Amino acid sequence: MACAVVGALSGLPSSASPERSPVLPTRSECISYFSVSWVSESFDEIEKAHSFLNDIIRTRVDNLPLAGLMFGNREQNYYVQYSARCQQKAELTEELLRRWRLAFPNLPSTVLGNERVTPSTKTIQVTGPAWRD
Repeated sequence: MACAVVGALSGLPSSASPERSPVLPTRSECISYFSVSWVSESFDEIEKAHSFLNDIIRTRVDNLPLAGLMFGNREQNYYVQYSARCQQKAELTEELLRRWRLAFPNLPSTVLGNERVTPSTKTIQVTGPAWRD
């Protein structure tokens, strides 16, 4: 059972000249992931924590250029896709986790992944003008 939230895209230049258009990143270059060690938390506790993550994306909290978040059950990774600042995706994800932990001080341990992620139905696959693929 997977849940996905997709927010509005941001971070694209509004007036790029045709001669010097920026090279857009691939979606893989903009995807980060982390795992959470849910062990003894109740379904309601996990739902509240997930709801907070959804709110961060929906409300565009403090300049985190989130395009989407995908998560599943207790054993799966959480995938985050950014629409800008992709070269800083690890730092952005650490900031997301910091905010999540502030809202939920008893959040279980989290581990930030560092392997490249291919967009797919098993990870995340937000598309749009922020990426070249």
